[in-house]
Amino acid sequence: MLGFTKFKINRLVNRRELYSNFSYNKWNQLDTGSKWKCLQQLENHFAAEQGRPAVKVLQISSKEVRGDYGGYDPDKNVIYINRDLVEYGTLVGPVDINHPTQLDANMQLFDTIAHEGYHAYQGYAIKHPGFHKDMKQVKEWAINDRNVKYFRRGDEYLVQPRERDAWKYGSEKTREAFDEIEKYYGTEPGRAMYEKSVEDNSYENALERLWNNNPDALNQMYKEMMDAYEERYWENNSTVNLDPITVDEYDAISREAVNRYYEHLKNNPSLSNEDVMRMTGDMSEKYFSAVEEYKNAVQQKEKSEDRGEKENRTEKYEAQNPENRSIFNPDRVSVEEYDKTLRDQVNKYYEHLKNDPSLSNEDVMRMTEEMSEKYLTAVEEYRNAQKQEDEGFQEKSGDKESTEKRYKKEEIEKENPEHKRDVENQRKEEVEEENKSEKKDKLENREDEKDYEEEGAENKDKTETLSEDELEEERWNESESEDEAELLSDKAEAGEEQNAEDKFYDVLEEVPRVRKDLGEPPLVTPSSQIVGTQAVFNVLMGERYKMVTKETKAVLSGEYGKTVKPFNKEVQKKCIGDKEPITCRPADLIPDELDTLRGEMAQWSEQDEDVLSYALFPQVATDFFKYREAQQTKVDATVADSKNGAYPV
Repeated sequence: MLGFTKFKINRLVNRRELYSNFSYNKWNQLDTGSKWKCLQQLENHFAAEQGRPAVKVLQISSKEVRGDYGGYDPDKNVIYINRDLVEYGTLVGPVDINHPTQLDANMQLFDTIAHEGYHAYQGYAIKHPGFHKDMKQVKEWAINDRNVKYFRRGDEYLVQPRERDAWKYGSEKTREAFDEIEKYYGTEPGRAMYEKSVEDNSYENALERLWNNNPDALNQMYKEMMDAYEERYWENNSTVNLDPITVDEYDAISREAVNRYYEHLKNNPSLSNEDVMRMTGDMSEKYFSAVEEYKNAVQQKEKSEDRGEKENRTEKYEAQNPENRSIFNPDRVSVEEYDKTLRDQVNKYYEHLKNDPSLSNEDVMRMTEEMSEKYLTAVEEYRNAQKQEDEGFQEKSGDKESTEKRYKKEEIEKENPEHKRDVENQRKEEVEEENKSEKKDKLENREDEKDYEEEGAENKDKTETLSEDELEEERWNESESEDEAELLSDKAEAGEEQNAEDKFYDVLEEVPRVRKDLGEPPLVTPSSQIVGTQAVFNVLMGERYKMVTKETKAVLSGEYGKTVKPFNKEVQKKCIGDKEPITCRPADLIPDELDTLRGEMAQWSEQDEDVLSYALFPQVATDFFKYREAQQTKVDATVADSKNGAYPV
């Protein structure tokens, strides 16, 4: 075992001296205490380089950190490092057969300090606007805050803004440092291992994996972050000193994502240029739609805030100037006052024109007359608007009389109480007359309903005399074609034709019963539609399987294949009668057409694939065969005179 050397940490070391202690040989010669001091010194170095206060580097057990290298706690503002990685060079405890020393432990610790320290830098930049020059990047970190929206799942963890930038910073600083270390101390034993871990967890590779599963994943992540950010910082009036991301910044983020996606597709050898352009176009539309939605949300928010600011300014002004609180006269301007105001304006306009030396008297009179006409029209419109307003108010208040009449009536009733009693008695008589009229109308309506019910009873008796088969035939014969019958089925399914929206829950209860009768087929297309439609008919007809769709008959006849469970024999008998159901594979009943197809296209057949092409697309395949023959023989059959056996030269 190598002997330990004490590392003097009492003084500030320079960068080269600090980095040298992380070389493989020198790191493994340090005692545990010196290693922890080196880690703290490294954090101090990066903090000074970034211009932020340094944070403490503390130990944490491998269980608490879940076997990872470490982490940053923003609440306590400390960096935690896996104790086992420092003491043993492994992530999960002492060295043994199952847990050998990790060759790149020294490099991973260096990277972890740089990475987690950058998280501290991100938090500091958010709280101190202007500290980090790239405000777009700061705002990305803000919407990705742990208290707002932070992704902890799979590749989404690696591509979110905070982790993306911290990974980049950590790997760049580590590579830079160890390039320098290897100049003086030789190749690092764990360099290849470290580079592979960086490559596997890189932003680019994580993004590629994410896109392979869901091309819209990055856009969805940003939308989730923006929604959470708005809810926390806008609606809750947070004191965080940070403006929301602008529309231009959000647009730039979206465009960058589209460009990265394009580069990703372009490097995929399995995709053609057409596929790349098509998929990129689809992605562009999604991102631009997201930008438009964000723009509308921002505009709506700004309008709301403007209204709130105006109201606050008004309230503040009135509080500071109470003498002006009631400066506005709530009484509306009369027509006469409005007319006088406009006449004054016309007179002033006339005086203005008269003093203009460039205008003749004729011009002055003509222009004044035009202005007068406009103002007179305005007065008339104002008079009509007031009249409509008065009438509307009277109708809203339930008063059919004019305001003047109402006032005169009140004066008369005040002076003559007997007149008031006479008016009230008259009103009572009018009300009684109205009630009598309403009762008469109701009675007439009841008689009409009775006649209707009697007619319906006759039709019902007629219907009951028909057999089930006759009833079904009569019902479906009402449609002139199969398309009309399908339309009728759709209407019945929606409950439109019978106005049976109230039977919705009855249909829901009927669906599992129908499914059981049909052998419990899976509720996917087309069996889900078949079961649903039949359930609707069962409820609307008032009798189960009184009307049966042709698709239901096909299922019970075995045309859709064998179901998981057997059919309800009684239902099967009721729906298809004595028809013999299919018990074999339905496709086996289809005649073999291969020989027929080969005979039909024998003149064009050059390979087995030609028969398949003709079977699937006979017309298209025939045109292709003719084109192929023309290319081979240099004779175009479309311009040949087959009747006379001639070909143009």
